[in-house]
Amino acid sequence: MRLDKFISHATDLSRSQVRKALKAGTVSVNDETVKDPARHILGEDRVHLYGEAISSPWARYFMLYKPPGYVCATKDGEHPTVLDLMHEPHREQLHIAGRLDRDTTGLVLITDDGKWNHRITSPNRWPVTPPPNAPAESGCTVKKSVPSPPRWNLSPSGKSR
Repeated sequence: MRLDKFISHATDLSRSQVRKALKAGTVSVNDETVKDPARHILGEDRVHLYGEAISSPWARYFMLYKPPGYVCATKDGEHPTVLDLMHEPHREQLHIAGRLDRDTTGLVLITDDGKWNHRITSPNRWPVTPPPNAPAESGCTVKKSVPSPPRWNLSPSGKSR
């Protein structure tokens, strides 16, 4: 993770404020003053800002039952968003995995882990193919059965097991 992003996620500072702190020489990594905001930070690196240690920001994962009347968006000028239901610090860093219509209710996954969000929402990862020998114009037949719910076990690393 980039140093400026790391510090911004771990503190209340914006990235531009972090860049000013870096330029002023108030950031150290492993006891070495660093001014490069693009410096890559590893999990074992020790980062200090103004002499205070910064703990590693962990990715956050939430499951939220979306009530009707809320939109699955980070910002909307006309309707309340699902993020308005959350009382989390740094809500602006959260992303919604998937979408439900405004009046639809259901489970919404919310995270600040962009890579995980992309992995589970990428249409290339979950291809849908029609049955063999089906004419293109016929569509697919859906059997009337109740599917069993998927079992999810999310680990802090963002990998599902």
